Amino acid sequence: MVNLPESTEWPNGIYQLETTDPVLGGPGGSANLQATQLASRTAILRTQTAAVSAGLAAATRDCVLTDDNGYFHAMVWIPRFRIPALYFGAWPSEAVTLGGFFIDKYVCSHHSATFNDMGIAVGGAVGVGDVPVSQLARVPWTNVTVANAMYASTRRRFNGEISQMASAKEWATVALLGLMLGGTRGNNDGGKDHRHDDAPEFYGLPDPNVSGRILPGTGPLSYSHNGRQDGVCDLIGNLPELVDAPIQDCRYTHILWAVLTDAGGISSGDTAMTITQPQDIDHWPATNGRVKILSDGTNPTEVILYGSLVDSGGGVWTLTGCTRAQEGTTAEPHDDGSMCQLLTDFCVLPGGATTTLQATINDSATSLTINTWLSGPGTAGVVNGSKIAIESEVLLVTNVAGSVLTVTRAQNGTSAAAHDAGKGVVLLDPDAAWASGQQGGYITELRDEPMLRSLAFPAAWSVDHADPYRDYVAIELTGLRACWRGGSAADGNRAETGLRLQWISTPTNTGYGTGFRAVLRVNQIA
Repeated sequence: MVNLPESTEWPNGIYQLETTDPVLGGPGGSANLQATQLASRTAILRTQTAAVSAGLAAATRDCVLTDDNGYFHAMVWIPRFRIPALYFGAWPSEAVTLGGFFIDKYVCSHHSATFNDMGIAVGGAVGVGDVPVSQLARVPWTNVTVANAMYASTRRRFNGEISQMASAKEWATVALLGLMLGGTRGNNDGGKDHRHDDAPEFYGLPDPNVSGRILPGTGPLSYSHNGRQDGVCDLIGNLPELVDAPIQDCRYTHILWAVLTDAGGISSGDTAMTITQPQDIDHWPATNGRVKILSDGTNPTEVILYGSLVDSGGGVWTLTGCTRAQEGTTAEPHDDGSMCQLLTDFCVLPGGATTTLQATINDSATSLTINTWLSGPGTAGVVNGSKIAIESEVLLVTNVAGSVLTVTRAQNGTSAAAHDAGKGVVLLDPDAAWASGQQGGYITELRDEPMLRSLAFPAAWSVDHADPYRDYVAIELTGLRACWRGGSAADGNRAETGLRLQWISTPTNTGYGTGFRAVLRVNQIA
């Protein structure tokens, strides 16, 4: 048997067999022409993909940095790289550029941690002297609140420059890079990856404090994002890690930063303001944007709505037609140099939507009035037969008349209760299972909106695995929920790519064994 020849020149088309073509085999034969053309294309793409992977792997660097306290930290430089359009099938619709930061090689440990002890009390208060370190085989710093993880990350400083807890974008960057490099493994099966054989070489060193967990960095090389010694370790399984993407009733608020740059500041009556240094200016809406001007210590925070974004040249943009004092804030003067945030809301629930109650209802009301829905990807909207969640109660919608819903109370084993005006109302995904206040599924598509493209949030999910993303997402539908990524040592096939995502616990909860990593952004040390 002889294999088909493969060319290094890209075939411009795939030949269509005609009814008059004779069936001829051999080199150049019509019966082999299509297969030869496809084989050549595949070989070229394989070579290009290998070249991209080799370049990305070669550009990755691990290093040891010493902070201002004298503690050392193993960190990994994630280079700038691009995910080409349609690299993962239908995603992304446009190329995405990511990277350009240092991230902890290992999940954070307390600076006093040892091979046997965490070095700080579980759920204990965090003081100015508590510094998170990234070191091999130290017991990880877990059971920490979001606020404490964020504060602790800032206690690590390099020449005065402050580290920060890893963002949703930075976590997704490393996970997606790992997918581009061929995928990674991790402790998702009580000490090893469930895809590995049950052999000693596939286990890490056991963490003496938690059954099934291993000490950071002690697994095989396949547990690093690039399968090499210089990679980021343990993105898959072992323990869930906090990132800064909280949701409230399935509503995620994306933040982009800018600086108020207005000579003399603005008064409480101004309807125009100028900004500089906007983050991702291409993502700012040309009209009808929502901006929060943060307190400078003297003047309180204020939310405004702007009518138009105008490029004034020289790196300056003007927000015109501003409506002041939104969302319960008051119109106040603000000084030149005040920090501003562009706020954009998204519903993270595939097939669902979120809104709020217009008025309080008691535990026997059979109708309620809602505000405008914020739809998640793929939602069909609220219809007769839909189910909604308000706090811990699920309700069945029996009629829809504009913003007024007629409902049957206490569904899915929940109890009827009173709900105050302003409480979140979440439309359940009718195709996803509901269990104890949660819905979830395996990621089949990623969000493709420009602001969300770099976060690896799900656009669609299913009850079955789907390549290439594979990992499972679980969302507690109501309340304020912290964001975890990575999974746990008991997740099995729910955590296989680093994209495992959970919005389950409250930000103040310390009972789930969550950890965190710190990052140092390149603009901080440039």
